[in-house]
Amino acid sequence: MNGIFLSAIISNTRANAILRPLGPYRIASYLRQHGYSIQVIDFVHLFENDKLLQLIKKFITPETKFIGFSMMINHTDPKLKNFYIKMVNLFSLLRREYPTLKFIIGGSTGFAWSQKFQNGSLFDYIVKGYGEDHTLALFNHHYRGTKHPPFEIIDGNKHLPEHLVIEKDFNFSQSRHVWSKQDCIQPGEPLPIEFARGCIFKCTFCHYPHIGKQKNDFTKHIECVEEELRYNYTMFGTDTYYVTDDTFNADTEFVKAFTDMSKRLPFKLNYAAFIRPDLLKANPETEDMFLENGIVSAYFGIETFQEDNAKMIGKGWSAKHGKKYLPYLYHEKWKRKIHINTGMIAGLPYETLDDLKKVNQWFMDNQFPIWKWHALYLGRTANYYKSEFDLNAEKYGFSFKIFEGKSIWVNKSCDEITAMDWVNELDNDAKKYQGITAWTTIELSMYGLKFEETHKLRNSEIDWNYVTGKSHTFIENYYKDLLAL
Repeated sequence: MNGIFLSAIISNTRANAILRPLGPYRIASYLRQHGYSIQVIDFVHLFENDKLLQLIKKFITPETKFIGFSMMINHTDPKLKNFYIKMVNLFSLLRREYPTLKFIIGGSTGFAWSQKFQNGSLFDYIVKGYGEDHTLALFNHHYRGTKHPPFEIIDGNKHLPEHLVIEKDFNFSQSRHVWSKQDCIQPGEPLPIEFARGCIFKCTFCHYPHIGKQKNDFTKHIECVEEELRYNYTMFGTDTYYVTDDTFNADTEFVKAFTDMSKRLPFKLNYAAFIRPDLLKANPETEDMFLENGIVSAYFGIETFQEDNAKMIGKGWSAKHGKKYLPYLYHEKWKRKIHINTGMIAGLPYETLDDLKKVNQWFMDNQFPIWKWHALYLGRTANYYKSEFDLNAEKYGFSFKIFEGKSIWVNKSCDEITAMDWVNELDNDAKKYQGITAWTTIELSMYGLKFEETHKLRNSEIDWNYVTGKSHTFIENYYKDLLAL
């Protein structure tokens, strides 16, 4: 193997959730198309140390020059301390045993690893942003003697940010992501998929760098989408997906083309996606399209119903129309056929805990299946992408103070630590009324639980012992398939 990529999505609600991150596989597919042999080893957090090391060493050959790592995770979650220790020990061991290998980290946590392990002490390269072009250039340099891709030094580490790419060969709109037999997809396994990159909105709290794009920028041609879906169904029996697009319904024409395409497929498509309800209301014809095109669960980032907060974060629609439109859509228009998962923020300046408790009660009274609270995050000190809040915190009523050696934000309603406490209290208050998240709905379908059943169940009514057993069996089969390659 020329490269081995380790990856994981670690859920903050279920340690043994089975979800694949798309990023490492996208890079692997692109490199394979350019003649490189790549092995992805996924779910690394669910493997015992000896088994994980066994798998890695199985694929290291004299031709191997790279080991990569990527994970989707809340890097501030204290519960993940043991996993960090596990990965640090693993990479330290691998660096000692294979001193000629180059170690790469990508994904949203790269900046945190860079700050903690400076001067190339753990990773040789940190790839930031979409990494197809930079990673290919890096492989070409080390294998084919081409020019080294440009980089910048941060924390004494070599960072390869997207904006420094010189030769941009990757064309997302016409790209075809190909899952390989090397990926050991399990029969009927739900898979991640993307149809577009970037977001047409510019929310002030958002750290994502690709915001404010035009509607048709970086949208995949529908022919490429159809080809991928048909291929995955033929090869793996996959008919269910979790869509990674930031706003699936950003382009009404794409939604229409997607709906028409879904009716041509030789199977019934099922998927979950991030949807903007304001765009649904502005384009009511799409409400019916989603009843037809296979969506089973929609994630709505409402964030707040409070007018001043909604205006401040760039979601004024939520305050003006959210409480009227959401019950209409869920109960009347969609008749509960499409599961709705709503995201809310705790810690915005114009809401107290009592205000948020009233929002909790509103969701309960209107019998919504699931809403999740998230504490506002400001990453002002990070050498990484910054939100409008990070850049101009004082303008929005934020200041900072030191708490236990760390800088935390403060506003007139609360501080960062208090917001986290609020989230715990709000979640506990709502727990017995809530169902499962959009992504869990997709995962559980792999274990034989039907959407029409899980949509009606509260979280406490799910047989989690059964789910845990199924996830363990999945990992065992995946491990055996990797060994058999």
